Amino acid sequence: MNIDFARAEWDRDEIEAVNKTLSEKRWLASGPENEAFEKEFAEYIGVGHAVTCNSGSGANLLSLTALRKKPGMKVMSGAAGFPATVGPILHLRFKPVLIDYRLETHNLDTLEALDKISEVDAAIVAHSLGNPVDILPLKTFVPVIEDCCEAV
Repeated sequence: MNIDFARAEWDRDEIEAVNKTLSEKRWLASGPENEAFEKEFAEYIGVGHAVTCNSGSGANLLSLTALRKKPGMKVMSGAAGFPATVGPILHLRFKPVLIDYRLETHNLDTLEALDKISEVDAAIVAHSLGNPVDILPLKTFVPVIEDCCEAV
């Protein structure tokens, strides 16, 4: 099976859901359909709750803010990837510690990350193109925020 990660795909079910929301609910970004999605998604992934955000960047900003750390804290992230991980680090005046990527996985190099783990206070890791990063070793040392936008 070939999957084009850059092409949007939908079928009749999605078209009907959008039309229903536009014609009946009058809610585009929140409301009953979104609340139902959050509940269903939380159940699907086995957590107590899920919260939708306006974007992956917004979700990462909220997640980093929830750490309640002061400006200047060092946060590890990938050196190559979508700006949604590094942008919120800079926005909160944290200091990025950038880790190289592995060409085989398009993900942060976990071995390099472990070498630098003692230098950081937290990490934000994106699972690029849906490829999972082995974050368990990192979670032993620092809080790790997982950017799963492409993984979901």
